[in-house]
Amino acid sequence: MSSAPTSASRFAATAAVAAAAVPASRMFSNNAESAVLIAPVLIGYLVSLIPMAVLYIVQRTFYAYGDARTPFIFTMVQGALVLIFTLLIAAFAPQEHITALVALAQSSAGIAQTVLATILLRRKIGPLGLGATWLALVRFGVVAAVAGAAGWGTYLLLGSSHGWMLANRFTGAAGAVIVAGVVGVVYVALLALMRAPEVKTALNTLRRR
Repeated sequence: MSSAPTSASRFAATAAVAAAAVPASRMFSNNAESAVLIAPVLIGYLVSLIPMAVLYIVQRTFYAYGDARTPFIFTMVQGALVLIFTLLIAAFAPQEHITALVALAQSSAGIAQTVLATILLRRKIGPLGLGATWLALVRFGVVAAVAGAAGWGTYLLLGSSHGWMLANRFTGAAGAVIVAGVVGVVYVALLALMRAPEVKTALNTLRRR
């Protein structure tokens, strides 16, 4: 699996982008209303960011063993799930929510693919010895959720969709930086309070550079 500091940064990035989704979307939209509609699509894709990072490593482990057949199988499963979910959404979802739900459906299919791929890898090579890694990922996830909530609270306190952040593209960029900054500070502070070893590792890496 990827190193713990790298995983920690991915969780932080996910929480920051999710909390700042609306002002960030304003940078790519013509008005505040469009930004509010775009944000759920962005969040829908963010759901699978961490699982896709895990899948990247799992796939390449199969390739390292000269096995391209198994990745083909779990990728076919993912494709089939995307098709089924998309057809169901097209048939039953309200028109205004279709795009966001399709993004979420693709993320859900990717998560299922990652779970299946990990199970198949374990069957192929035996126990993966990832107990400590999973505990670290859970810790990062909990801290990221709290930090993301702090960032979202900042967005609400600064006026949310009716405030200055969505006035134009430049204020959207400024708002996204502020919200993401709050998430980052809270995330690192919480990990430091928990005395997470990843903080010391990251600081040592920065000192060496």
